[in-house]
Amino acid sequence: MGTCSSRTAIILLVVLLLLGEFLKQSPKLSRLVLVSMVLLWVFHLGGSFFIRAHEGLRAKEPVRLVSEFHKYQSQRNILWTKPFLANQVIAGEGYFVYFSTFLENLRPFSTYATVLSAPITNYERDERLALNAYLQGDDLAKFTFKIKEYMNIEVWGPWFRSPDLKIKLFQERVAIFQEILKDPLKAINKYQIKYVALLSSQPVPTYLKSYDWKEIQKGLFWSIWEKY
Repeated sequence: MGTCSSRTAIILLVVLLLLGEFLKQSPKLSRLVLVSMVLLWVFHLGGSFFIRAHEGLRAKEPVRLVSEFHKYQSQRNILWTKPFLANQVIAGEGYFVYFSTFLENLRPFSTYATVLSAPITNYERDERLALNAYLQGDDLAKFTFKIKEYMNIEVWGPWFRSPDLKIKLFQERVAIFQEILKDPLKAINKYQIKYVALLSSQPVPTYLKSYDWKEIQKGLFWSIWEKY
């Protein structure tokens, strides 16, 4: 909004200066044009504030982000909270991963950033997606359902303009998940995953009960696990 309003103000100023030169011989017309331009600018500025207020207070995603951020702060801003080791990979629940990435210097395993990352191949993107689902406790049935729902709103690449390619990608993602189920530890070690964030309300996945994992924070909103 700020950039848009600034540009509009500059354009308005230039227009007024030019009009001033042309309308020097007609003061009445000049005043009329000036009033009209000022009203137009006020209308534009008011509309900009209205749109930003609507986006920040009524649109679902910004409101959700603010809510989740407050949860994150309330859970992590505790004196006895164990700090994360810098530059380690964190997987699991999306909001916690997002905030820990830029607030506590971690590296996201499967997020929006990995979708847009040029060095990450399509196969690696899908393997990360499948492994992240496994780490959150999904079995094959749950993953199949969730990935189908996800692909109904996903808009990246040519797959979503072609029903045939979309079906093929869905099958490939399910096959990748099945492959992970055969040897989850191999996939976990491949990506050097150090932390997993889970919703506190969910059951603890079976793999976390092994001796390699330890719960380092049981919070009101998330439980955080570390791999040793």
